[in-house]
Amino acid sequence: MNYNAGRAFAERKDSNIEMLGHQKICEVKESYFKDALLNYERCLSTRTKLYGEKSFAVADTYNNIAMVYEAMGDFNAAFDKYQASKEIYESTEGENRLQVFTLNNNMGNLCKDFNKYNQALGFFKKAKSTCAELQDFDRRQSKQ
Repeated sequence: MNYNAGRAFAERKDSNIEMLGHQKICEVKESYFKDALLNYERCLSTRTKLYGEKSFAVADTYNNIAMVYEAMGDFNAAFDKYQASKEIYESTEGENRLQVFTLNNNMGNLCKDFNKYNQALGFFKKAKSTCAELQDFDRRQSKQ
């Protein structure tokens, strides 16, 4: 009887230690996320000053910030940052179709992961369309 009570106590103690370990991992990860966001916000400020608000460098930084928010589980913040990045790429002349494809795919995955399936489908359809454009462009380039 004492053996079973001792074993139960040890298992409970082990479970508590495990929970404390999980708690510490979460605290460390949250700290990393906060540090990452702080660094990306500094980067965003610097890139905005250097290259302007509508530069690819700023768009890339918005995309990176979105990925951090997505990893943190903050759908709205991630979506807003992905959208800001996408708007820059869509409004800028040049060879940016690959970035638009990537952002539509990222936004589709974000929506899917947060059970917003209709929105996800819309973004995946846009990504597919952009992919077809890229393939056509590659075919034309290879014929030249």
